[in-house]
Amino acid sequence: MWPRRFQSLSMHLSIATSNVTVVGASIEARANCAKPQGCSNCVKTSGCAFSKIAFTCGPKSSVAKDQVTSNTGCPQMNQMQSVFPAVNGQSKAGIITAPVAAEFNRIANHIFKGETTSKTSGRHTSDAWLKANPTSKRDAENKKSHISSFPNGKISKTVWESADYSDLDIKNMCAVAIALGNKAGKTEGAFVVQSPYNAPVCVNHFRKNTGSCYPVGVKSPKAKLGEPCDVPGEDNDD
Repeated sequence: MWPRRFQSLSMHLSIATSNVTVVGASIEARANCAKPQGCSNCVKTSGCAFSKIAFTCGPKSSVAKDQVTSNTGCPQMNQMQSVFPAVNGQSKAGIITAPVAAEFNRIANHIFKGETTSKTSGRHTSDAWLKANPTSKRDAENKKSHISSFPNGKISKTVWESADYSDLDIKNMCAVAIALGNKAGKTEGAFVVQSPYNAPVCVNHFRKNTGSCYPVGVKSPKAKLGEPCDVPGEDNDD
């Protein structure tokens, strides 16, 4: 049997070799994923995924919710890159502009938590709505877009299903609606926005008071992406 010091040295050498192998594989993965251009080319490359934040291709993470890992999510990235074009020397296509990001940050609390003065104000995720209204039952749900509604007076409260949408997904959809409204010169407007499920959703944004952003109804719009919505009804967003 080897002396203990040689056993220890052998173990450290084995660990070092293993670490070098892991680092080498990581560098190779980053290099491999840096080549594809666009979301669709990225996700069809083994081990690669497209970032919903940086709009670049990189190694796939098993835990990250900020990556597109299949072509189903690419149409949303494509719309964002169309609505937010690249700015030479400053940002890649898809990066949310500062004014749009500021408006979303202003209304985010209303969307995700709601107002303390009312249990039915804001709360446009299923988790937020049910936390304040635990006995409420869904009265409609779109299985393709994962948009649901709950009874809320004469007009239902529409929400993003929390099990299917991350906060980032909602931010990206609202950013598109805000930008389209800005382009149209509107302080309130509903537009057809792509979801992470390649199932367009009618998304409304308004600036008055607390401001808000939410899906309008649960039906799928027939209008084209980026166009004003043709889904009837409004959310009772008090």
